[in-house]
Amino acid sequence: MSIAAGYRLHAQDRDTSVGCVVLVRMESSWVGVALANRRHEFDEARGGHSQSMDASPKVSPARMLAIYLRHHLAASKGGLDLFERSARSQSSPEARRELRVLADEVAQDRHRLAAILQRLGIPRPRMAEVLVGVFETVGRLKPNGTFIRRSPLSDVVELEALSAAVEAKRLGWVTLRVVSERDGRLDTADFDELIRRASDQQDHVELLRRQAVASALTPAVPAR
Repeated sequence: MSIAAGYRLHAQDRDTSVGCVVLVRMESSWVGVALANRRHEFDEARGGHSQSMDASPKVSPARMLAIYLRHHLAASKGGLDLFERSARSQSSPEARRELRVLADEVAQDRHRLAAILQRLGIPRPRMAEVLVGVFETVGRLKPNGTFIRRSPLSDVVELEALSAAVEAKRLGWVTLRVVSERDGRLDTADFDELIRRASDQQDHVELLRRQAVASALTPAVPAR
């Protein structure tokens, strides 16, 4: 059972409902991208001819790389949307300022990924990008544990979702770093830089997450 599915089982618990919705949104974004592209991608890889799943069609590494990169670019749309929204919605002014800076960096990273697709002659997944944007928008319509105003718990879970998004991006750069060792069209040094950049972003998000946890989930120290 996935983490998101586990949260679904407790969706009626008001205090965990915000975590359920955010995690389901994260899962749904990827699943939505996959469902939107999987049949088209593999049919195209097979020359436009449908086959049963048992046929085990052979897909070239180049085609698999294209599928992988298209999925990552589509998913990055949801990550960027979440960063931009969090930069507006976090309770802490410091967190909002920090996330605005990180959102700009995430947008730049997304542009760099799009440029890589263009360099490799891979078309952008326009429809999937739209679908991910829709999933992220729908995910905003969630209870927050207080029903009336934003809960401090929303800050914590939102930052955990951002951390997961940055880690997914970092792993994507690590994968491309490996590919670049055998593909002269890609510069290994570029991915070393992007991996370091993602790690730095992860450190910043983790610091904000810890601050949000301390604010929302730990008792106030009584004044002496």
